[in-house]
Amino acid sequence: YTVRLAKNEMEGCHLVIHSECGNERFKVQFTPFTNANGDELKTDLFYEHYVECFLEDEKFGIFPDALVAIGEDTVCEVEANKNLPIYIRAKTDADSVAGDYSAKITVTDESGSEVLFTTEVKAKVWNFTLPETPACITSFGNGCHGGFREKFSVSDEEFKEIEKKLNESLLEHKLSPYFLLNEIATGEADEEMSDPRLTSFEIRYTDDDNLLLARWNRIISNPEWEKKAHFYVVDEPQTMEHVERIIKTSDRLKRLCPGYKYVLPSNLPVLREDPKIDIIDDIYKDRVNILCPLSLFFADPDYLSKLHKYKSEGYGLWWYVCCAPLDEYCNFTVNEEGIR
Repeated sequence: YTVRLAKNEMEGCHLVIHSECGNERFKVQFTPFTNANGDELKTDLFYEHYVECFLEDEKFGIFPDALVAIGEDTVCEVEANKNLPIYIRAKTDADSVAGDYSAKITVTDESGSEVLFTTEVKAKVWNFTLPETPACITSFGNGCHGGFREKFSVSDEEFKEIEKKLNESLLEHKLSPYFLLNEIATGEADEEMSDPRLTSFEIRYTDDDNLLLARWNRIISNPEWEKKAHFYVVDEPQTMEHVERIIKTSDRLKRLCPGYKYVLPSNLPVLREDPKIDIIDDIYKDRVNILCPLSLFFADPDYLSKLHKYKSEGYGLWWYVCCAPLDEYCNFTVNEEGIR
């Protein structure tokens, strides 16, 4: 199999190990992708950890999800008549040499003394470079929940390290995390905001005027930071209570943070409480300057014409997915058809 990738990119493939004779424990050894002149690409292997997907009493099955790094001493296990996928990833830099590479993958017994099989994976590096700053603006949730910390008894320092690794993984995959790791107001987040891979970040909204102003003034001191920064205060408005919060917070931002960007994810084209209100013209305009509808709304001709009009008047237009939309659309739910 040949993995194909540009410079400054990551790409991979799967090696699926199946056992027909019973539970087996084994190790996977590998050499880096190397060309004829000895140039190497960063090479990583992971085994895919299966998780059970369910919602309350409804079970959807078991799916490979988490990627667990394979090291020299990692012992993998596959159950009888089941599969264990191994993900093989190549990573190029901007100065990687274009051309053909190959890597050798060897599966041994648990002790590493008996070779069960070997295979070769090739990589083709094209002679062009992807930009360090992605062409698309992205904003991806990176909040780690407290329940995770309690379940696994994670210390504060360990939790910070997990958050740091999560943000770095997102940026490596050309996704910008919602939240920065450090406080903007104190200058501790300057390095994060300056990362060329970061296309957007959320300014944490606060009712404290002094803290809000300190964050805002720090951001607008650098035009590049200001381009990336936005507020995300209300999520998926459906009621008049949501509308009132949009009005209240946007009026406050106009007063304290002139030039602000206000992102609003919207999962309904109308309000549940009063479908007759034109929420784009009557509420969002002059308050919300980046409207972010659920992806399926772009398939609705009537709503799409409203979105085109909104964008033509100088407002920003994004789109999003989450646990929705369902059916054939892509989302974050592994058991849905659009992902499978």
